Amino acid sequence: MAAPVVNSWNEWDNLREVFLGTMEGKMTTYADEAAVNRKQMNGKIFTYKLTEDVPDPVKRASECVENFAEVLKAEGIKVTRPEVFDTAKDIRTPIFDISQSSGATCPRDVFMVAGNNVIEAPMSWKCRYFEHYAWRKAMFSYYNRDPQMRWTCAPKPVMGDSSYNMDPKLKTINNGEILFDAADTRRFGKDFFTQSAHTANDTGRDWIKRTLAPDGIRVHEFTFADQSASCLGCPISFVHIDAKITPVDEYTMLWCAAERPSDDMFKLFRENEWKLLEMPVRYACTSPLDATGPGIHLNMLAAGPSRMFVEASETAMIKQMREEGIDVIPVPYAPCYMYGGGLNCWTLDISRDGHAKSYFPTLDEQAERLEAKEERSPKKARAA
Repeated sequence: MAAPVVNSWNEWDNLREVFLGTMEGKMTTYADEAAVNRKQMNGKIFTYKLTEDVPDPVKRASECVENFAEVLKAEGIKVTRPEVFDTAKDIRTPIFDISQSSGATCPRDVFMVAGNNVIEAPMSWKCRYFEHYAWRKAMFSYYNRDPQMRWTCAPKPVMGDSSYNMDPKLKTINNGEILFDAADTRRFGKDFFTQSAHTANDTGRDWIKRTLAPDGIRVHEFTFADQSASCLGCPISFVHIDAKITPVDEYTMLWCAAERPSDDMFKLFRENEWKLLEMPVRYACTSPLDATGPGIHLNMLAAGPSRMFVEASETAMIKQMREEGIDVIPVPYAPCYMYGGGLNCWTLDISRDGHAKSYFPTLDEQAERLEAKEERSPKKARAA
């Protein structure tokens, strides 16, 4: 049997093929909808020192994206781009009507690869309801090339008024239907970690858990400090998880104080001998309209184990990473932040080396104990 084309189990094995977004068709105005309005309100909380004045931000962002495409190719990585549709057209369903789409900048938000299975997310914003269409031709190309590829789509959500909250003390989305962005999950081999956030609800995490369980993938909630019920309006939960924590190799993960993992997460990773490295605070900001989170500099892409594409102006972080033995490929990308995010957001790793592997022995032991307990249960004995 031929080697699979679609294959990616974690965030760090050698990268072979990748999706990369585009500024073409990107809407620079915001859709008028509850989830987007909450995000914009939250963005006002963040104030960053302007590190560069960019006169033509759209042109500069476009140049950064196209430069990144060439950098990826120079590393021997195959790059696939989207086929953009008219994003200025209204989106209409039987339930809602909204004036525009968003664009095709960030495939990481739309898809998640679990081995040979591409999970298509339902999304959490109405303006991104049909964003997957920009990647449909590319997805079919992989589907035709790779007979082992699977393609699993989450149920399309209703996104009625009852799906959303505007109360700043509550999460933006309710649990009445399956809602999540794929970028709210980080992949660690046999263990995937999904956060509960303003772009991913508990029902969405449960769907991911049920969907991936037959493949032997365990799905857990990743929690952060200061994210209790009393402070759900905290800006920490408005940011995708790939701009909060970044594994760079097996047993090495980066984090920053502004998006500090919870004590439970520190305990889990440390008892499994992970090295957790605190990175400096974010430096780069090229626009006063940049509403990305304080951990956006951690939104980097791995070319391979301990070999990272990193925003070029984050010199303090780059210095620390190199001192830790991490190879850094600097890429200018901060002008793209305001249009979707960083280097990881704008990409989707379709093909990496590697296979299913556990990096958490304590979770293996826990699963074995649970399985043994179920085997001894009276209910199972009667069924036998």
